[in-house]
Amino acid sequence: MTSFGGVSCRFSREESTTGILAHLIYININSNWIHDLFVDRSKLVARIEQDQKARTKTEAGSSISVITSGSQSLETRNAIFMWFQLFIEVLLRMNHKSDDREEILNMCKNSYKGNKKEMKIIDDFEKNYKAENAIWWYTLESCFHKILNKALRVQDFDTLFALRFFIADIAKQIKDEHKKFIRTSANRHKIRVYRGQTISNDELELMKKSTGEFLSINSFLSTSHKRSVAVNFARTSHKTHENQRIIFEIEIDLHLQTKAFANIAPMSAIKTEDEVFIDHGWSVVSN
Repeated sequence: MTSFGGVSCRFSREESTTGILAHLIYININSNWIHDLFVDRSKLVARIEQDQKARTKTEAGSSISVITSGSQSLETRNAIFMWFQLFIEVLLRMNHKSDDREEILNMCKNSYKGNKKEMKIIDDFEKNYKAENAIWWYTLESCFHKILNKALRVQDFDTLFALRFFIADIAKQIKDEHKKFIRTSANRHKIRVYRGQTISNDELELMKKSTGEFLSINSFLSTSHKRSVAVNFARTSHKTHENQRIIFEIEIDLHLQTKAFANIAPMSAIKTEDEVFIDHGWSVVSN
């Protein structure tokens, strides 16, 4: 049995009429079910890498707030959410200087010192980053993606301030693509997208009790037109006794004014997900 960061591979052999046939059985140790059966070791490794990327994305998660009225604790939670959204809006409206990126570069270099793969990406970012490629860099699943997602999720104001130019570039690109999408979708009324991830038991219980209330998501949200993609992300996410795998099904009315969203497949670093990217601070009605 060989382990690869949360998944394991069991190698078995069976007799065949042509000799010994080696099977590579890929098992998800989080759920004890067999993913697939491989004869080619390189295909097995490629599949593991693909699923590890999926786990990274789902485990990054998203911070979900329930916007409702009632108890003082809920009112306090709502106030915290509104202040956080105001803070992000201030970051977006700031004038950004050419040397702003030094803060994020220094942060990533300090956090990933000794990690050759990430340091190479950081060096590439320093030399080649352009505002019009912000979404590509975000979807690369690198240190920039991890640090930004975590900062949004835990509302780390200091880190978010250091990332302000990156957040602004991503938001602008989403808005630009959103306008293009709306112009080319005049005959459509609604679209439906899906997201698979894990969510804490407490968050899930709060959502169950909040049917008809607004759910607001602090972070950028990656979704797909394909439910099968969301199911795969959920299946490959890490499950413990403290969380649950879930599928978000989100219906968007194209005739209502909403936060920006866009199909980013053409500009994503990952070309196979049919990805719809939703701007931070989205509010949806739970049902």
